[in-house]
Amino acid sequence: MSKPKQPTDNSSDQFAVRNEKLAKLRSEGLDPFRNNWEQTHTSKSAVAQFDEALAEDEPQTRVSVAGRIVTFRVMGKASFVRSSIAMASSNFM
Repeated sequence: MSKPKQPTDNSSDQFAVRNEKLAKLRSEGLDPFRNNWEQTHTSKSAVAQFDEALAEDEPQTRVSVAGRIVTFRVMGKASFVRSSIAMASSNFM
């Protein structure tokens, strides 16, 4: 039979510190996850539009997509970022 979990002291826990900072930002009226980016295309439609413009030798249109950085690797003078583009079926690398 397993014992019920005892509450633990999270005062030095990194998760608890981050939650405290998050609560402080929200109490000051700031939204740390604000949506201030207007997405004009999904990644799938942006790639399709780019392929069409490339095939027809037209100038490319500026597009705006949104996503999150999944991994960020620094290798000397080069950096590699892998992102996950929201509401899309393809990733940019």
